[in-house]
Amino acid sequence: MEQSESPFDSFRVIIKLLTITGFYEIESSRKYVRAIHQAYRIFVIFIMLAFAIQHYIYTFQVADQDDKLYGLIIGSPQINFMVKILTVHFKYGRIRELHVLIKDPIFSSTNKKDLEYIQRNNVAMQMLGKSIYYCMTVAAVTLTLVFIFKRIEDPVNASVPSYVPFDTTSTIGYSISVCLEVTTIFWIGFGQSAADCAVACYYSQARTQLKIIKYNLEHIFDNEDEESILMEHDTSSNVRPKYIDEVNGNIKTKFISFIERYKMVDWYVTEISSIFDTSITCQLISSTLATCLVSYMLSLLEIFSVMFLHLLVCLVYFKMQAFIYCFFGQLVEDESKSINDAMYFSDWLSVSPRFRRYIIISMTRWTKPLTPRVSTIVPINFVTFASIVNSSYRLYTFMKSSHIA
Repeated sequence: MEQSESPFDSFRVIIKLLTITGFYEIESSRKYVRAIHQAYRIFVIFIMLAFAIQHYIYTFQVADQDDKLYGLIIGSPQINFMVKILTVHFKYGRIRELHVLIKDPIFSSTNKKDLEYIQRNNVAMQMLGKSIYYCMTVAAVTLTLVFIFKRIEDPVNASVPSYVPFDTTSTIGYSISVCLEVTTIFWIGFGQSAADCAVACYYSQARTQLKIIKYNLEHIFDNEDEESILMEHDTSSNVRPKYIDEVNGNIKTKFISFIERYKMVDWYVTEISSIFDTSITCQLISSTLATCLVSYMLSLLEIFSVMFLHLLVCLVYFKMQAFIYCFFGQLVEDESKSINDAMYFSDWLSVSPRFRRYIIISMTRWTKPLTPRVSTIVPINFVTFASIVNSSYRLYTFMKSSHIA
């Protein structure tokens, strides 16, 4: 059939963002364009490294405890950004292999229902990519308002949580430092969010492929030419009834193709977890710590204040970073668990005992779900997300009780 949409179309918006922020290489036939962009990617790493150093210099130098906590909160995404962008730089060859597989015909549609699954996933992932623009705009606006109101409330002591080699007590100096801070954090937010959504897109593609496999396995014995299948015969005759796989040799070929497709999805999910293992682990740990710090600071602030609103946005952002991994990882696990159900609900009685043995062997393999993991043991699912929330609350309770004491 004519392929009107490719599974790789779901990555268009995300890859564009990752290219702009210096994560992914630019796709261009011009050598000098690729060389310039490669230099830009290296430049981004040094700029963000310098920016992170500035923040931690400020955090260790400032005397006020609340400013220290806020410095740690703002500094957390910078560490994650560095880990993620370095992961992509050092493992970009393996990421290219993922892209080659996604573009391979083995992941393409073979019927209208397959194409429908691919189109739905493409629309959903493109919407996810576009949501980054809106979320980061809201975060940048609230951060800017925080600095403006801090300046209005306390013109003398208002400061930006970053070390700068010039005086920020003047209006011009303070404005310049605010512009540098907001612009860079805005850039980091775009890059981080795009990197998180990229992993989500990879897992979502695995889920889509599993849905395609499920549908085709459930209907693999449907819509065949029943007249050519002698399931009924004359009782006076000794002719054995023919099974569907004996009449139609394509059945076995199709079944083998879905087994191969599943094997590629299995490799694909394992490879995603292996490539992004360090960055996902760092993200889950930092989300736990950052959520604890933000919750602690929120408990000390007035509800009707710009700083409270800003930290609330940060809290949602940190939680969403962990949730997006666990959500899509859970979808992959749930989809893979139902492969055997799809096979069972097919018309497997219409195939020969020999073919049924093939089915049983395959179902034995499909019994083990495809569970994305980090550090080879920690599953990326709702159980892990619940543990992160629980750990954050315990740390918050400890800090709050220590503060009261």
